[in-house]
Amino acid sequence: MDTINPQRAGLATAITATGLYAACAIVLFSVPRSVATAMYNGFFHGMDVSGLVRPGIAWGPTLLGITGFFVVGWLLGAGFAVVYNWLGKD
Repeated sequence: MDTINPQRAGLATAITATGLYAACAIVLFSVPRSVATAMYNGFFHGMDVSGLVRPGIAWGPTLLGITGFFVVGWLLGAGFAVVYNWLGKD
């Protein structure tokens, strides 16, 4: 069984998670609140997220969120690779 490099897996997952977060932020910055709310309601199977969608988005929390997603994504990807490699040992 092939092994997975934890650093590469962590970076790949971090980049993917950060990209998804950035795409979400771009949607919130660029569409009216009602459109964003309708879209996110669909993502969550009709659950009402209108109370979670802010009327305006601040750059500080957005950058903090992107940084957090990068760190958590890296940890998840690297952790996945470590567990995958450990399970594949003979």
